[in-house]
Amino acid sequence: MRISPSLGQSQQSDATMNAMSDLKKWISEIPPVTRTLVFGSLVVTLLGSYGFVSPSTIALRWSPIWERFEIWRLVLNFFFHYKLGLRFIVRMFALYRYGSSLENKQFQGRLADLVWMITVGCVSLTVINLYFGFPFLSEGIVMMVIYYWSRKNPSGVITFMLGVRTKSIYLPWIMCSFTLIIERRFPLLELLGMWQARRLVGIFL
Repeated sequence: MRISPSLGQSQQSDATMNAMSDLKKWISEIPPVTRTLVFGSLVVTLLGSYGFVSPSTIALRWSPIWERFEIWRLVLNFFFHYKLGLRFIVRMFALYRYGSSLENKQFQGRLADLVWMITVGCVSLTVINLYFGFPFLSEGIVMMVIYYWSRKNPSGVITFMLGVRTKSIYLPWIMCSFTLIIERRFPLLELLGMWQARRLVGIFL
C-alpha cells in the first residue's frame, strides 16, 4: 500500500500545526511576570551569544548611561546570562518553576505587588552594584526569586538529580554550593540576590 506524497505532506503539516498550537498554549499558560523573565532572558542571551548583540552594549556601565543616555543598560543587563549551556538551562528551569509558583499562589491576584517587588529588588541590586561593579545582574535576580519562594514554602520538599530530596528552604544554598564547586567561583552575586530577597520577604507578605 502506497501513501501519496500529498497525503504524507498533509499529515506532516497537521502534526507541525498541532505542535505549534501546543507550544503557544503552554507559553500562554505561563504567568506573565515569569514569562517575561524567562523568555526575555532567552532572547537576550541568544542574541548576545550568537553575536547579534554585543554584550558590551547592554552591560551595566555607568559612563555610557550618563554620557550617552543608554538607559536600556539598566534593564537589559538583568536578562543576559553570559552564554547558553547547562547553567543557563538549570537557572531558567528554576526561574520558570518557582516564579510560576509565586505568581499562582503567593501573588495570585496581586500582579502589581509582584512587579513592584521585583522592581525594588532590581533597583536595590543596581545601587549595591555601584560598589561591586558586576556587568550583568541576571544571576542576582534569579536567586532573589528562588530565595523568596523558598522562604514562602519552607516545608516543601524538592527532588534533585539521582533522587536526592531536601526541604525547599535549602534550595538557594544548594544552588550556591553548585556554583562554588562546579563553576569554581564564589557566588557573591547570588548571595546579594538572596540578601535582597530576605529584606523583601518581610515587606511583601
